[in-house]
Amino acid sequence: MLKATSQQNINKTSNSQNSKIATFTGMLSITMWALFVCFVANLKNIPTYEMMVILYFFGFVTCATINTIKGSWSNILKHPKHIFIIGIFATFFKDLLYIQALKDAPEIHVELIIHLWPMMAIISSGIFLKEKLKFKHIIGCIIAFYGVYILLTFGQGFAGLEKQYILGYIYTFIAAVFWTAYIVVSRNYGKLITEMFAIYFAIDLLLSSILHINYEDTVVPTFSEIVLLLIMGISLRSLANFGWDFAIKKGNYQLLSILSHSNTVISVCALAFLGFAELTIYVLISTILITSAGLIACIDWQQFLAKTYLKRVTLKKFYSRRRA
Repeated sequence: MLKATSQQNINKTSNSQNSKIATFTGMLSITMWALFVCFVANLKNIPTYEMMVILYFFGFVTCATINTIKGSWSNILKHPKHIFIIGIFATFFKDLLYIQALKDAPEIHVELIIHLWPMMAIISSGIFLKEKLKFKHIIGCIIAFYGVYILLTFGQGFAGLEKQYILGYIYTFIAAVFWTAYIVVSRNYGKLITEMFAIYFAIDLLLSSILHINYEDTVVPTFSEIVLLLIMGISLRSLANFGWDFAIKKGNYQLLSILSHSNTVISVCALAFLGFAELTIYVLISTILITSAGLIACIDWQQFLAKTYLKRVTLKKFYSRRRA
């Protein structure tokens, strides 16, 4: 009996440790994704398709290696064709439009616009997957879009919109639409498909190579640029996906869902710290609104308020007993 109890305690401790490690891994993935914009900002002299070729090459090698180690290549053929198609085109066009947008508009504007996709995914899931849309989701969506409106117009209405950046803004919004489509289709499919990224990157590598050869002149990257591209391809484009997969399976899912909305804050702070953006009042307001929108939409407010109320009642009883 004692041995069984002892073994149960060991298992609980082990599970707790694994959960903490998984949650921390998820936090690292969030941070890596948030820093992607800073890497691209340092590589603007590299042609867009060429950058994608290098990123997809490193990404494919990394994902293929992980698939081989895990023995998950056989799982790929189990997925339906539409998962192949949406994954290939969503990753390709999202990256293409996002990277090009960072060259055509201020980085901080692009980064805040692209973070509309979580709210777009929630609304799209309600429309196309018939999932229940709650009042908090609609409010969150309105707040997020208003945050972007404030950012781009400087609070002066559409007259304040800087026309030289409009093309970059359009690219970013379409990139968010592509990623939203991928998220919604993947959610409807209902399975984690990290092993598929090796295939996505292989096809995307081929597409970007063809476009680069036909439409761009090759620019030989410097040593520091190669290092940045290597880090991006291995970690930000590959390991982050597998880390997130592990995190949501084994870690604290609710905490990670909330922390994922800190992406915006991390990106903005990193851009400002590295000198790629200025923290104007409009940037701060937009960041607060977009981050708050995500939190409003994902938190179970009924449960949160109930717990808060119980804590207050418990504290009142505790202090009343101490005084007595």
